[in-house]
Amino acid sequence: RLELAKSGAAGTLPGMLERVTYVGSDLELVVKTELGEVFIVSPDVDAPWEPGQKVGVKFPDKGPVLVGG
Repeated sequence: RLELAKSGAAGTLPGMLERVTYVGSDLELVVKTELGEVFIVSPDVDAPWEPGQKVGVKFPDKGPVLVGG
């Protein structure tokens, strides 16, 4: 699962938070990166994410990750 991190965090893909949507027990986030838009679902509904905020996209340390081209 992809995760959001603070801007500039080591090992992350930099991006700009485009959209934050509260959906019951999760947040749905859209991040604009140099590779295109990335969709993230986060269970951390209390996180202070705001559209326009610079963020980093963190990839899991193990397991499959599909990146379209």
